[in-house]
Amino acid sequence: MMNRNWLAVLTAVLALVFFLLYNQVLPVTDPVEANYALTAREMLESGDWLSPRIYGAYWFDKPVMTYWLLASSFAAFGLNEWAARLPGAVFAALGVGYACWLSLETGANKKRALLTALVLATSLEYWVLARLVLTDAVLFFFSAVTMGQAYLGLSRDQSHYWLTAYAASALAVLTKGPVGLVLPGLLLLAYVLACRDWRLLKRFRWGWGLVAFLLLVGPWYVWMLMQHGEQFVTTFLGLHNVTRATVSEHPDDNVFYYYLVLYPVSLLPWSGLLLASLLKRRAAVLQGGLSRYLWVWLGGTLLFYTLMATKYPTYVFPALFPGAMLAAGQLEQMLQGRCSLWWLTAPAALLWLLLGETLRNIPAAAPTEVVWPPVAVLLLVLALLQWKRRRQWLVAWVVAGIFAGACGFLSQGAALISERRSFVALADAIPQAPALVGAYGDYPTSAVFYSGRIAYRLEEGEAGQEPWQGKYTMPRLKTEEFLRIGEKEAIYLLVKQKHQEEMAKDGRFKEFQLLKSAPAGAVYMKNPEKAPR
Repeated sequence: MMNRNWLAVLTAVLALVFFLLYNQVLPVTDPVEANYALTAREMLESGDWLSPRIYGAYWFDKPVMTYWLLASSFAAFGLNEWAARLPGAVFAALGVGYACWLSLETGANKKRALLTALVLATSLEYWVLARLVLTDAVLFFFSAVTMGQAYLGLSRDQSHYWLTAYAASALAVLTKGPVGLVLPGLLLLAYVLACRDWRLLKRFRWGWGLVAFLLLVGPWYVWMLMQHGEQFVTTFLGLHNVTRATVSEHPDDNVFYYYLVLYPVSLLPWSGLLLASLLKRRAAVLQGGLSRYLWVWLGGTLLFYTLMATKYPTYVFPALFPGAMLAAGQLEQMLQGRCSLWWLTAPAALLWLLLGETLRNIPAAAPTEVVWPPVAVLLLVLALLQWKRRRQWLVAWVVAGIFAGACGFLSQGAALISERRSFVALADAIPQAPALVGAYGDYPTSAVFYSGRIAYRLEEGEAGQEPWQGKYTMPRLKTEEFLRIGEKEAIYLLVKQKHQEEMAKDGRFKEFQLLKSAPAGAVYMKNPEKAPR
């Protein structure tokens, strides 16, 4: 037992080292990352750790867990990129450690458990999202523990597994909302239906399990209801949960095949092994046990979010956990000579080509003559190992290639992408003294996070369109009023890169002078002689 736990800890530590690489050079980006970071900053500065707020106003987009983690990280390490990305990296690493532990707990040998951790940590979407300032890594861990402990509770009928399952579900609800309870509940019900054994329902420890759940999740929700009442219900539950599930926020993405395309890409380079597992181990799926549970977990998650009207690439992130466990089983078969190497080599080649092409198309990134030679070497050695049937060496080469590709992408590509989506380089041009600051076009929340200076979103007509008007909580000002104030005093204008040409053609802003520019946009100023000194 001690060896089992220490192996899980070791995998988590190694994964954390990987997930922390280059985080300090990735600025907080607009719009989503900056929203979370700014809310945590205001929580820390206001001293109110219960009611999330942004731009000085209460904000009910997500529950409080992620803000607590970010604010704690800022308090310990300062308002910087590394601190902002630390909670995601830590919980992603915990997810890898738990995958190793659960594999051992369900009967896998140490080799299989290590392969499971390896597949999860090196899957494309996993090592990318582990570095982002989002709720997803935290939700992933709590959701994985909920489902993993529930399986142990069902198979062993022991109370302590259910206690941790209900507790993890409560923490998931504090992270993302009702989905932390609804989705695991539906998946467990689907598993019971697949097993055709209603007696399993008696093992759920409903009574004290729900009591434990409510004791953890209830205090914050009751506090919010008492303090904010109907506004909290209509905005948090209504807009950000019910409306998002029933009305597509991005109608062009609302197609049935959205996640069928996205999920295999997110699991690269291991997605081929997952397909092989489905094709070659169908009998195990039909027989039940862990294999059936994992497939219900994976397929049910994809189906659940496919039925939701609003679709995001991160929604099926939790489905990587069962996918990694299943792919690791097939990887072990491949190493034993029971599975073709093509199930790994073809997706690995696709991954390196995708990373290379992405880098090549990022402005100011590494030029073509720098990108493609390393990719060519990776592909040539991969082909040689495939031809020679060197299975262990091929897997090692794929992992080394993932690490090299991740480092290259993070240092050359991700940093440049982040700089083009963040006002970090312009923060020092935004005045700290009392002065009016407006934002033309899309609102740069990162400018507020880095400068601490709130800007007004300039609008021509009504603020936003239903049903998504409640999403926009930044202060607003009519453009005419902003310009009227600018006739008497100095005013500043924040403009993202994509809106600068439009702003330059707008005759109302012809008197504005460029103060500072960066890849993300620019800061303009009118009446500099009237600026407060």
